[in-house]
Amino acid sequence: MKIKPTATLLALSISAISHAQDHNHPYAAGLRASPDGAGATVRYHPSELIAIEGQLNFSGGRPAGLPSSSGKSTMAGILAQVNTPLIGPQVMAFFGAGAHYGSWIRYKDVSKNETMYGLDLVFGVEYRFSDMPLGVSVDVKPALNYAPDVTYFPNNTLGLSARYYFGNKVRMKVTPNHNNKNNSGRR
Repeated sequence: MKIKPTATLLALSISAISHAQDHNHPYAAGLRASPDGAGATVRYHPSELIAIEGQLNFSGGRPAGLPSSSGKSTMAGILAQVNTPLIGPQVMAFFGAGAHYGSWIRYKDVSKNETMYGLDLVFGVEYRFSDMPLGVSVDVKPALNYAPDVTYFPNNTLGLSARYYFGNKVRMKVTPNHNNKNNSGRR
């Protein structure tokens, strides 16, 4: 029963990517690392300023020295984001909100998995390379659990992601000179 919502979130993310591929909309897939874990990320851009992102994160708990007694977690989440250019078309700021679902061993000394779900916020900056379809981002993603009770969720809060972008529109977006004859074949 716990797997069903996680599988549903992943199916929605895969569906968004399939839809994007069929209609040549920009989408991306990559990896996300955090001080306490790692995961995968998929992102779909229905427009230049909007993104829908799916994440699957795994955490081994907080590393020694950090203030928390949180244990392992597995989480799937979906986020809606707004993008805005910061410095030219290559550096984008993004912010948004979403929801997560997964399992969590709340305390390192307890081995019982608890089902969790809650709300997430995300703030970050992404750099998209102009000569290749690659983006690198750093983000802060605070989360609040509503089950098993209302509590701050400390795992996977800071993230560094690398994504490979598919679709011509993303490549054109970060190319500094759209009228260059060398870029005319990408339109």
